[in-house]
Amino acid sequence: MIIRVLLSLAVCAAGFSFASTVLERNAAQRVAAADQIVVGSVSGVSVSERADTIWTDVTITVDQALRGTTEDRVVLAFWGGQLDDGRFLRVDGMPSFAEGDRVLLFLDAEEGRASATIGLWQGAFKVTQRGFENARGETLVVDTDGVLTIGREAGDAAAVVRALEDLRDAEPDGSTSDEDSDAVRVDDTEAVSEDMSPEAPAAGSEEADDADAPAEVAPAFTLAFNSGSVPAAAADAAQQIWQTAGVDVAVTITDEAPNAIEVGPAERFGSGIISLSLRGSDDEGSRVLLNPGRRDMQDKAVAAELAFLAGVQPQVTGWLSGALPSDEQAQPNSADAAALRAALGRIPEDVNDDGVVDFYDLVQVASSVGESGPGLLEDLDASGTVDQEDIDLLKARYEFTPASPDGPP
Repeated sequence: MIIRVLLSLAVCAAGFSFASTVLERNAAQRVAAADQIVVGSVSGVSVSERADTIWTDVTITVDQALRGTTEDRVVLAFWGGQLDDGRFLRVDGMPSFAEGDRVLLFLDAEEGRASATIGLWQGAFKVTQRGFENARGETLVVDTDGVLTIGREAGDAAAVVRALEDLRDAEPDGSTSDEDSDAVRVDDTEAVSEDMSPEAPAAGSEEADDADAPAEVAPAFTLAFNSGSVPAAAADAAQQIWQTAGVDVAVTITDEAPNAIEVGPAERFGSGIISLSLRGSDDEGSRVLLNPGRRDMQDKAVAAELAFLAGVQPQVTGWLSGALPSDEQAQPNSADAAALRAALGRIPEDVNDDGVVDFYDLVQVASSVGESGPGLLEDLDASGTVDQEDIDLLKARYEFTPASPDGPP
């Protein structure tokens, strides 16, 4: 059963973003969820078609096996990629690799999963100037109390590896005792609980006052579903989630729409993945696949995916970061609502978001011609590639203004 999503008015013309969703996890929970943990380098990347779909195989030369394997070479399969003939399947949130990358990977060993790493980007870290960093800018950091955490600041890669070595040495069977553990210690002392979720603002603080303020009422927008839609309960719940946050989402019914939300095949959903957003070279729009084994999270996933389909770019933190909280009472915060309102009010052709479609937007789109991938702002027709059609769309909205010597405001 499929939900077809049609975005109305200006939203449907946008080169919308799309983003898969995963379960929010701290460092300890990611370590606990991994069947294997390896440090190594990428020695090969190849793309092929298997069983009528596209896969990317990544070969890792293992320097250190920190859990679950003794092999010095592993080949990992990731759903999606681009074939030599130009056909592609793009799965949002999927980590990408290039030969020579130095990596730390938290792996799901089950075959057939969409991602060999747990939680898509959550389990794939590359060595950068900031230490171990994943595609969403998260870093692994050992804090002053000796706890391995997820952060945004630069970390010490060697210290992180030592922390994981200490954990391995402390557990002869090579596994953690509890996936819901809240902390990983570098030393051998008892683990101390650490909540990786944002701290609640203190009562009476400015942040608390903002949180308690009445939600700003925003203009309604419409999402249309096909007549065979379901999980209908998830669609209704998603509508209520955004209405509670102050964004009025009206759900109507139609039999035709370019974007689809449906329950996906169970074998594709690895550890912690709630929904997968994908687009193929033959697709008119995006497809969102929901994890059939996480019905408890489907309403949250649909709410997040509707925002992404409306053009919201994944945020750094919060509900729209793509990492969904498991707490049943959790709701989008004011920043999430503001991001959705901003996306709904945005002019797609104003790619630099300065309030006018002008020379600088044309330069940005023209300089991006040939680029391909999910959610590109310059991909105005959402074809997956920035091309002449996108330039033509921009020209139709172009307002001539003299170029400023100081650049765009």
